[in-house]
Amino acid sequence: MTDLKAAVDEVAHFVGTMTFLNDWMLVMLVSFVEAYLEDVLTQLVAAEPTKLMRRSSQKLSYAEVWETGSLRDVIKIMQQQWAKVFLNDKPGEWLKRLEKLGAIGYRTGLGEEMTRIWERRHTIIHSGGTRHMSVTEFQQVLGVIDNFVKPTDRFVVGFLDAHPSS
Repeated sequence: MTDLKAAVDEVAHFVGTMTFLNDWMLVMLVSFVEAYLEDVLTQLVAAEPTKLMRRSSQKLSYAEVWETGSLRDVIKIMQQQWAKVFLNDKPGEWLKRLEKLGAIGYRTGLGEEMTRIWERRHTIIHSGGTRHMSVTEFQQVLGVIDNFVKPTDRFVVGFLDAHPSS
């Protein structure tokens, strides 16, 4: 965390404003978390497709199936779509779904905290934000992200160890 703070301070000095950096680092962090979760979900569904996709209502057109070339590619596309559909929900719903899959260790209120951060990101991107984030607020965001990623990592590693993909 000290190295991150030193890097942020150096970039803030270069850019000339810490509030600008805090806002846009939040945007990047949320994007990274979403990309991380999409990747993780794709790995999970590849390891245990029948269990995770049995209620999936995804559809591919005849043209999409024809263009992919193989059944394995069709399955991979459907698994990627499953992960993207998962991400269409709010973070609180992600946590509930991950917990149903076996994830543990998410603290009470984490979903609401994450949802507020995701809404803040939306505001920054689409309306420039009217109130900039302080260093303390940004550090709180880092804590929330950490409280999501660490239990998720533990779950994913355990799940993949228990369900090695073929």
